[in-house]
Amino acid sequence: GKALLSPASRLELDKAVDLMKKNPSMVIEVGGHTDNVGDDNSNMRLSHERAKSVRDYMVNAGIASARIQSKGYGES
Repeated sequence: GKALLSPASRLELDKAVDLMKKNPSMVIEVGGHTDNVGDDNSNMRLSHERAKSVRDYMVNAGIASARIQSKGYGES
């Protein structure tokens, strides 16, 4: 039920950041998901927060915010 990035996730995101730095025209969408525990509204909010956490990490690593769209998909 959290949107915090694990150390393992940060390692993988660093690879994505490197890829985007090597390909400056690349634009991505980060999609967040949840399991089916909890109500639909809470899961949708959590999935948005998870996607935003990834986007924020990548922006803080030097990727322009305009190159990353984040979207939550809830349980879907």
